Amino acid sequence: MGDYAPRGISVDLKDVLRDVLRRQIWFRDYQIAMDESAVAVVGRAQGAMTAAEIVTDMREWLEVPPHPERGHWDAYFRDLVQRIERLGVLVMRSGIVGNNTRRVLSVEELRGFAIADPVAPVIFINAADVPEARLFMLVHELAHIWLGESGISDGDPANRRRAEKLCNAIAAEFLVPEEEFLPLWQEAEDWKANLAPLAAHFHVSQWVIARRAQELGL
Repeated sequence: MGDYAPRGISVDLKDVLRDVLRRQIWFRDYQIAMDESAVAVVGRAQGAMTAAEIVTDMREWLEVPPHPERGHWDAYFRDLVQRIERLGVLVMRSGIVGNNTRRVLSVEELRGFAIADPVAPVIFINAADVPEARLFMLVHELAHIWLGESGISDGDPANRRRAEKLCNAIAAEFLVPEEEFLPLWQEAEDWKANLAPLAAHFHVSQWVIARRAQELGL
């Protein structure tokens, strides 16, 4: 998380990675056996596309309008997962290691990752994370698929890696569109009064709302 360098991979994380990779290999072999073609959205965002252009392309493929009916967080999250899987991207979610409910996958060690395989792309989300973070990670990891770059995400905007910063920007614009955000922002003596209501509206964390406000000069 953040800019902290990894101190090695825990036994729990190794077990999760082995399990996900085993399933991903099975998924890949199945796709090849069924003579499925490459997944069209893997690596679509090549060249000098901006975050906004990538978001527009993602919305078109997912058939998600700029101002979607978000409803309850659960319904919104499930709908996005279903739309992503219809594109051929497998979404895995787990907060435990294997079938052992006592071994919880640490959020401090992993929030999510993507495998940008052209035939069998996979997104993994740590289900032990808070709901708002899971939603942000889902779109962040989808951005990795769009870029055609596998990655482990930390969701921290201070991250210096170009791809991570771009994926953060894509997720922020996708989930908190500028044109919808600006009219909802209330100029007040205490700008923090905006955080809770807007976080609830967009189903993201107050941290994401604060970052969007900063990025947009508010």
